[in-house]
Order: sequence, then structure tokens, then C-alpha cells
Amino acid sequence: MVEPENARLTAERASAKQIIALREVHEKLVHATSFDDSVMADMEFHRMLAVLSGNQIAALLLQSLSELLQASLKHGYKRVSTATAIKQHNAIVKAIEQRDSAAAARAMHRHLITAQEDLGLNQPSTKSIRA
Repeated sequence: MVEPENARLTAERASAKQIIALREVHEKLVHATSFDDSVMADMEFHRMLAVLSGNQIAALLLQSLSELLQASLKHGYKRVSTATAIKQHNAIVKAIEQRDSAAAARAMHRHLITAQEDLGLNQPSTKSIRA
């Protein structure tokens, strides 16, 4: 998974000023007053992590998938509120602020698992098993 690595690298590489900017982007989601603002703030958070990681390929990949990400976020936020994303983004930012790269990666991994569940992607397989 690319995003846990982005979080890990951001904890290791980002300047104090960049981490403050990441916290400010997170606050946009906290204070979003509309569905579209929530989606855009969430996307900006993930894009910023990719950029701050210093991994240009990851940043370009995320940018190229922005329409898919936006569609996924819209679908997910129609199913659940932003409360869990806010809580999990905050855990990611806190770990980065503490320069705890392992905790940042774990927090992002948990966030991605939750997002899969919110999108209904963790459904049991319907394939039959033949003996």
C-alpha cells in the first residue's frame, strides 16, 4: 500500500512548517460545512501527504487517480459521516507531529481498511469452492 508509506515518510521528512500546513488541511475537513467541501478537504489531505512524503511517483499516482478518489469519497460519504475520517486523519497527523513514522503508517493502514469497509468492499467472496 502506498499511503501508509507516504505517512511514514512524511513523519520522517516533513519540516515543522509542512506539518503545520498538514494540520491546517485536516482542519478543513473538521470544519467542512458541505458534502463537496468534505470530499475536497479529504482529497487535499491525501494529496498533501503524498507530496510531503517526498515520493514524487506516489504524488503523481495520487494526482492521476484524483477522479477515482473523488468518486470513492463521494460514495463513502453517502454511506457514512465524516466523523470516522476526521478521527483517523487526526491520528495520522498526531503521529506525524510526534515524528513517529511507524504509528503514522499504522494509522493510515487502519484508515484505509475503514475506507474499504465504508465503501462496502470487504464483502465475503461469493465464489463457490469446489471439492
